[in-house]
Amino acid sequence: MFLQTVLQAVLTLAAYIWPGYQCFKALEKRRPEELRCWCEYWLVIATFASVERLADFALWWLPMYNLLKILSVVYLWHPKTQGASLIYRQSLQPFLAAHEARVDRAVGDASRFVTGYLDRYFGRVFGLLGDGAVLWLARLRLVGPAAGKGQKPQAPVDDATLDDYVNVAAYGDQAKGE
Repeated sequence: MFLQTVLQAVLTLAAYIWPGYQCFKALEKRRPEELRCWCEYWLVIATFASVERLADFALWWLPMYNLLKILSVVYLWHPKTQGASLIYRQSLQPFLAAHEARVDRAVGDASRFVTGYLDRYFGRVFGLLGDGAVLWLARLRLVGPAAGKGQKPQAPVDDATLDDYVNVAAYGDQAKGE
């Protein structure tokens, strides 16, 4: 169990933290070719992470499975292997280019579905909470980043109207099922 935890921490370091910092350096030092390599890495690692969820379910019991994942991630970003660039150029880029319109449509549909669902959900929540609770939630903005930096918080929002924060009338109708 302890070894699994250590290997998982090393995997996180190798797959996300170190590459993230290298990407930051390439971005800040304006190294376009290096930045392109890191973008290819992130596209491949996103695919890897998606497949990994299914593989973990089926292959978790294999000896040294986590070590194999760590070695795979290092293969992706290591300068001598440049595995991410190879996988991106040979597999991922042609696939995405061929299906770009379909992927865009699916992402747009999913975005509209999630946005509609969240609008309906929060409409019900705000409708059930009522005006007083929404104003109270609006006051929470006083406990923001400024609070810990010695700056004075903003003036209380007692004189603000509910419409300054959210259109509760629209949410109230949805919450009542009207």
